[in-house]
Amino acid sequence: MTAQQPTVSIIGIGDDGLDAVPEAARKLILEAQLLAGNQRSLELVPTTGAKRIVIGADLEAVVAEINESGAAQAAVLVSGDPLFYGLARFLCERIGHDRCEIVPHVSSMQLAFARVKESWDEAYLTDLANHSLAAVAERIRTAEKVGLFTTEECGPAQVCEALLERRIDYFTVYVCENLGGRDERVTRGSVEEIAGQSFETLNVMVLVRDSEAPDRPRAPHGRSLFGNPDEVFVQSTPKHGLLTPAEVRAMALSSFFALDPVLFAAPATGGVFHSADGGSTWTPAGLADDVVHDLVWLGPFLYAAGEAGFYRSDDNGANWIRLSESPGRPSTLLFPLAPAAGLEAFLADHRKTQ
Repeated sequence: MTAQQPTVSIIGIGDDGLDAVPEAARKLILEAQLLAGNQRSLELVPTTGAKRIVIGADLEAVVAEINESGAAQAAVLVSGDPLFYGLARFLCERIGHDRCEIVPHVSSMQLAFARVKESWDEAYLTDLANHSLAAVAERIRTAEKVGLFTTEECGPAQVCEALLERRIDYFTVYVCENLGGRDERVTRGSVEEIAGQSFETLNVMVLVRDSEAPDRPRAPHGRSLFGNPDEVFVQSTPKHGLLTPAEVRAMALSSFFALDPVLFAAPATGGVFHSADGGSTWTPAGLADDVVHDLVWLGPFLYAAGEAGFYRSDDNGANWIRLSESPGRPSTLLFPLAPAAGLEAFLADHRKTQ
């Protein structure tokens, strides 16, 4: 019969030490034969007869020492909630779920949102110890609220500098230092204001989007064929699908499209584009310096009504003849059902018909 292995209690603790933990947790800590935790957590507990292990970067060594100690009762002290970016998941996986019991404490993230009087049920919560600042900054761009554990290398000032570089300046920022301790402090400011300050290493950042502030778009990596992609446009909340897609102002296609899938399109960014494969690929077809509002294809003639003029191409957009100046900002180009060799046309602008 295999002897029952000792239980390992993973206990959350705050800066106020044993004064704020439940009586059952206090008893587990004081009666433990082995006590593990980082230096700060161990200093919160009075000296007992327990062997102490300081937890550092080598967590596997800590697990090995716990397993080899033979202690009937071991306690591991973790700041806040052991399951919220804490050691509990790692220890349960290495030591075994059946051997571990978890006693949570109020997490510093909970305290931070309580101090700034904001709900956190839909906030984006993360830890810079586990994720890159660049990736976190892009998630912040579209968030409403953010809870962020910083690191010694990447504190609040560095976070805000990264946000400003990306034009993410539409948040009120709270930096909550030494939560639960006697020297607790909460600093409120704009992204720019926080970027110019220094803070204690132990801090949690809370960011709250300014009321009805739109996202700042990412800088485009390159110009797409039909202007900028949708994600680089400033968007107001609510988002996710409410942005009008990139605009194509005019399109003309072959009368025998099923057999001859040729298309011409005029995007809002200017110019005309040609596709010979039903829209799978596109190539420029001239008039790059004008914004075309309508296209009519009367094979072999292609007509374009632009803001700077009225044009015709006889060779699928390779060359354009300017027939006249535009009488106004055009909206629709009309031809009679039986035009006299394409010589008669009507051009409507946004105010009147010519």
